[in-house]
Amino acid sequence: MAFDGREDTATWLLDQPPTPRQRQAAYIVIFTLLAAFAATAPFHQKIFFRSDGFIPTVEALMFLTDLITSILLFSQFSIYGSRALLVLASGYLFTALIIIPHLLSFPGAYAPGGLLGANIDTTGWLYYSWHLGLPLTLLAYAWLKNGKTDKRVA
Repeated sequence: MAFDGREDTATWLLDQPPTPRQRQAAYIVIFTLLAAFAATAPFHQKIFFRSDGFIPTVEALMFLTDLITSILLFSQFSIYGSRALLVLASGYLFTALIIIPHLLSFPGAYAPGGLLGANIDTTGWLYYSWHLGLPLTLLAYAWLKNGKTDKRVA
C-alpha cells in the first residue's frame, strides 16, 4: 500500500486488478475442478458406503471457513471502509449462520427425522436460502464495487 499522506492518492490492494499470474492460477483451479467433476460424474448414482457423520463433518468445516472468511472481510471493512466489503462480509456471515439450523434439521445427522421439530420441507428450504443468499450478496458486492457506487464509510 502506497500512501503519501493524502487519501485520494492511496493505492489499496483491494482496488488492484488481478495480475496475469493470478488469472492463470484461477484458470488452473477452474480447469482442475471441472476435470474432477467430469471424472466423478459417471458415478453420481452409485452409493459407495453410508456414513451418518459425513454431513455434520462437512457442514462444520463449511461453517468454520465461512465464519473465518466473514471475520477477515469485516476486518478489511474496518480498515478500508468499503460498503461493498461490508455486504460481502455480511453474506459470508449469513451463510455461516444458516448452516447451523440446516445441520440441526438434516434428517439422519443427529436424529432420524432431524432436530428442531422440523418437517420434511424445512431442510430443503434452509438449503435453498443458504445457497441463494451468498450469490445475491456477491451480485450486490459486484454492483457496489463497480464504479462510483462503492462509498467509503467514515
